[in-house]
Parts: sequence; C-alpha cells; structure tokens
Amino acid sequence: MKKFANYLLTLSLLAAALSAKAQNKVSGQVTDETGQTLPGVTVQIKDTNKGTITDIDGQYTLQLDQGDAILVYSFVGFVTQEIKVGSRNRIDVTLQDDVTALDEVVVVGYGTQKKVNLTGAVGSVTVDETLVSRSTDNNLSTALSGLVPGLSVRQGSGMPGQSDTEILVRGLGTVNNANPLVVVDGLPDVDINTININDVESVSVLKDAASAAVYGSRAANGVILITTKSGREGKSKVSYSGNYTITEPISFYDNIDSYPTTMALHIQGANAGNKESLYKWGAIEEWMAKGMLDPIRYPNTNWYDVIFQNGKVQNHNISASGGSDKFKFFISGGITDQEGVVIRNFYKRYNFRTNLEYKVKNSITVGTRFQGSWAESEYGLTDGIGGGIRNTNPGVTPIDPETGRFGGAMAYGENKQASNLLAEYSLGHNESRTMDVNGNMYGIWKPFTGFSTRVDFGVMYENGFERDWDNPASSYNLQTGEVVSVLV
Repeated sequence: MKKFANYLLTLSLLAAALSAKAQNKVSGQVTDETGQTLPGVTVQIKDTNKGTITDIDGQYTLQLDQGDAILVYSFVGFVTQEIKVGSRNRIDVTLQDDVTALDEVVVVGYGTQKKVNLTGAVGSVTVDETLVSRSTDNNLSTALSGLVPGLSVRQGSGMPGQSDTEILVRGLGTVNNANPLVVVDGLPDVDINTININDVESVSVLKDAASAAVYGSRAANGVILITTKSGREGKSKVSYSGNYTITEPISFYDNIDSYPTTMALHIQGANAGNKESLYKWGAIEEWMAKGMLDPIRYPNTNWYDVIFQNGKVQNHNISASGGSDKFKFFISGGITDQEGVVIRNFYKRYNFRTNLEYKVKNSITVGTRFQGSWAESEYGLTDGIGGGIRNTNPGVTPIDPETGRFGGAMAYGENKQASNLLAEYSLGHNESRTMDVNGNMYGIWKPFTGFSTRVDFGVMYENGFERDWDNPASSYNLQTGEVVSVLV
C-alpha cells in the first residue's frame, strides 16, 4: 500500500511539472484596429533580450522562463503595448495607430507639413539627448549617420577638426560635387560642421526631385533642412550640458619593437634573395647585450607608445530660453575642446547663437536668427601619420632626455636617413583659424486666416587663416655624438 501511494505521488508531481512547462509557452496573433494581421511585430519579454517576431499571418509563439513575465509588443507606426501574461497561454493583441507620430510637423522647403500628409521622399529626425550623445565632438553630420534612410555619412579622417565628413543623399549622383544643399533656418549653403548640435531642434532630408521646385538645380543632390531651437512662451529657463570623453586608438599594424629581431629578419631576407645584408650578426649580439643596460644608446623603441596617446574630448554648452505672448528668445553658447589620439593634435571650437522673435501686432511678426563660430586647430603633420608609422625604426631613440637631441641611425650599416617620427611631429607646425558668421532677419505678415507672406534677409561671412612652417634640427648618433642627418 505504501509503494502504491509513493507511485501516485510521483505521477502527480510529474503531471504538475508537465503542466507548468506547458503554461510557460504563450502564443497569439497581432492585428491592427481594422483586424488586419501585422507581420514583423516584435514580441519581447520585458527587461530581457529574449523575444520573437510575428510571421506573415501575425502569429507568434514564445517560450517563457517565468510565469509572471510581461510581454512588450512594438511595431513602427503603432503604440507600444505591455501585457502581463499571468496564467494565460494565448494572448491576442490589437495595436493602435501612433497618431502622435502622424501629427508630427516636418519642415519641407519653405513650409511645414504633417507626416500624414507627406507625399514626397522626406526623412526627418528630432534632435534629443540620445541623438546628441551619438557625437562626441558635437558634430551634427556624424550624429545623423544611420538615422535617415538614403542618407550616407562617411568620415574621412579621425583628426580633430579635420573629419572631412562626406554626406550623400541616395548615393553618388555625379562625379563632381555630390554634396547636398544644407539650409539652416532658411539660409542656404551653411557649413554643417560649424553648427552646434545642441542648438538644433530638428533635421529634415528632402531626397527626391520635388525639392528642385523650391531650391532649383542646387537641390539636385538632395537638401538637408536644419531648424534650430526657438524660445517658448512661459517661464525662462537656463540649461547646461557637458561631457568628457576619452578615446583610445585601435586596429594597429603588427609592430616589432625589438631592434635585434628587425636586423635578424633583414639578414634572413637578404640571404633568401642572395643579396648582401646591411647588417652584421655582430651588431645584433652587441644590441642584445647592451640594450637592457643603456636603452638610450641601444634602444628598442616602440613607436606606437611614442606617437599615440589616449585622446580627450570635452563639450560644454549653456543656453537660456523663454518668452511671452509678444517676445520669445533662445540664446546659447558652447565650447568643444578636442585632443587627438596622436601627439600634437588639437582642435577647439566656440559657438554662439541668438534666436529672437517679436510680435509687433497680431498680424505682424519680426525676428532674427544669428549664429557664429570660431575654430582653431594645431597639428604636426598635415596628412596625419600616413605611412610614417610603418617606416619607423626600433633602433632609433626618439629623443635624449638629458640633451634634448633627436636620435638617428646608430647601428653599423643602418640607413643614415632612418625615420624619427617624433622629430617630424615636433618640428612641423600647422595652424588654422576659421571664423563663420551667418544670420537672417525676417518679417511675417498674416492679414487674414489662411494667408501669410514672409520676407527674409540673410548674410554670411567666413574668414580663414592658415600657416605652416618647419623648425630645422638635426638627428644624432647618440653613441658617438655625431650628426647623422639634418631634419628640415
């Protein structure tokens, strides 16, 4: 009798376990408000990365790890829903249209439209804290990368202030200048790299030929419309934002920092090619014996450690905004200070903006939008590292800390013109100063409902100054004190 009771208890426990396992699987169907099934809807367990998507019939099945899970249903153009599973094993969901997204106002040409009424190919982005955080140097163009379909953003250089960002709308349309037209607050041909991303409210990208009806042939490669922030009616407020970022170089070439190994490889390569090597085995033995005792005269230099460093970027922005039913204002100032991952590579930019609007009477409004920037940069080589890092020699001392002399070739048979990349960066000087000022004044007249006319007057000013020079110096054989080569 006792064995029979244990057998029944085991069966009941097994049945309960199978029942619990079956309850941990949930399925259902997702439809819209008209009853149409929705394929591709994301169904995810809240606060986890586990989920699935609905099939072509809107059906889904998801295995749950716990009975009290909450499912999150999300799809573009619809309001996200969260539903607690509880004891249910089937959940059918009806998603509602995201009316807020359809009512969003998008800038198109010289006017605005609601998204629901758009007929042309227009992409729009609202600038928020998430978007601002995508750019470490307050660069709007790099922050837009990957956010607008058909908009390609390619950064040509990592040098501070010399990003050479290339923006293309729907690919390369011509072998000549394929850059899109950039319009800021109605003012065309503004350099997008001079704009403080913290001052921007929204960005619209006009991608089809319809934009040519407003901007003519300049819109052949697309148009990027940038709208900056304005004051709002209500209590005045002051905002500050700042960040500090450390950047680290990655993806290096394979590096040899042992000079005896370098000489040995040269000798082996020469023997394989039946050529006489520049180096002798005696020089290798001498370097191995004395390298640990005198690293200045018998160096094994790691040039990556000499030339590269951790870069630093800091941004500080402060703004004030507010207004009444008559007058609105937005004033901001910012600074970007960047030090590159290569030595002697600096960039600093100052931005300021003033947006004012005054309502003279119910039918007349006047305003001004004024922006300026001042940028200065300094770097050792115009082309960055180039191929110089590959031509460095571990047998050259960068600089003698006692005498301040730059090291040169010292080993027997070494090329007298052996590269000292630290000397090149220290002796080369390249400086640039750039000032950009642009703004517009406007007046709007609305004599009656449904009709308005606007007059704009814009001005742009750009002034740049560049200079470069090299300080002459010599490289020395630090073992003998002799001049090896003259560096110019």
